[in-house]
Amino acid sequence: MDRPRSARELAPWRRAVALLALGALGGTGCGGGTGVTVASTRVSTLPEVSTSTNASTTTGAPATSTTVAATTTIVAPTSTTTSTTTSTIAPTTTPTTLPGWWHPATPESPVRVWVLGDSLAETAGAALGRWGAVTEWAAVTLAYEKGSGLVRPDLFDWPAAAEAGLAGRGPDAVVVLLGANDGQALRLPGAWLAFGTPEWDAEYGRRVGSFMDLLLGSATRVYWVGVPVMAEADYDQRVRHINEVQRLEASTRPGVAYLDAYSLFLDDGGRFAQQLPDEQGDLVEVRLPDGVHLTTAGAERMAGLVREAIAGDWLVPEG
Repeated sequence: MDRPRSARELAPWRRAVALLALGALGGTGCGGGTGVTVASTRVSTLPEVSTSTNASTTTGAPATSTTVAATTTIVAPTSTTTSTTTSTIAPTTTPTTLPGWWHPATPESPVRVWVLGDSLAETAGAALGRWGAVTEWAAVTLAYEKGSGLVRPDLFDWPAAAEAGLAGRGPDAVVVLLGANDGQALRLPGAWLAFGTPEWDAEYGRRVGSFMDLLLGSATRVYWVGVPVMAEADYDQRVRHINEVQRLEASTRPGVAYLDAYSLFLDDGGRFAQQLPDEQGDLVEVRLPDGVHLTTAGAERMAGLVREAIAGDWLVPEG
């Protein structure tokens, strides 16, 4: 395992995240382009998500994982013909009940979606971007940091990166996939909080809620995607605990929709599924051999959960 990076070593990447996120969310990228543009920074092999941390003690630093950053912008192409459905798309049958944040989603004015998170966001966000590019109703921007979460801001500070990326250029919606790396002890000034204790739950819940509020300050909707089931039993137990804390915080905020991705990857017996039927009923691999990350088919499955939620709010035609 590589040594943890210091704040000094991370500083250049944080500046890069801010600049790339600002550029991706503004200008013509939010209003639709003429093709699919992919711009990325450093890319490496899939990281290990830490599954064995010192959660039984309140002393000593928890295990860390090396983080590698990448940011991708996927812009929905514009149509060469004038849309004939612009005035008929509405989330309700009566104009008087339209929510104040709603706007008609068209190729000329797509729903602006920012996907952010850890390595699970990398593949699921890319799948969501492909959908946006094909349907022309969504412009998707992706920013991910492998091995990141909300427990270790010393390795990557998501609130700081998100604040910089959102400044003055808020998207319509933010999709968040964080938590897979958070099953470890949490550090406070002068103390470590053991994972799963009431003190840990309170502080982690505060961080999750604060991050949700930060995103809602710029976006009209936040789609918080729960962590999927994991193959290893102890790791999966931690994931379920993390999901419950996140679900509770989402339930107190009307602008946040919690999307249950945990059950999305269970078999008929309620167990971790390495394979699941696709739309044609054929069994396909949905998880990589590590029992953590998503295959292309698995990423499409998770993206479908998010697509359904976005379409439900903006009534975006499925494509």
